[in-house]
Amino acid sequence: MGCFDSLYFQCPKCNGIVKEQSKAGPCNLKEYSLSNAPLSVIADIQEEGERDNLSCPHCKHSLELDVQRMVIPRLKLSIGEDEDEY
Repeated sequence: MGCFDSLYFQCPKCNGIVKEQSKAGPCNLKEYSLSNAPLSVIADIQEEGERDNLSCPHCKHSLELDVQRMVIPRLKLSIGEDEDEY
């Protein structure tokens, strides 16, 4: 039995809690929600869902996990010392 991480989220149809396991990322038996899971864990579950038809265990509704990766550019400003003294 290998290590994994768990992702919990709510079914949009019945509001039941869905638990999926991921073997990507840290794999240290941590539990995550969609709001705090590492992207690698969410992406792994998305890929598994595409292969194995992700569904709610309560209502059997078919689910699709859509991962949108965003890039947030940030500009860092370095203020060096001027050679001139004031």
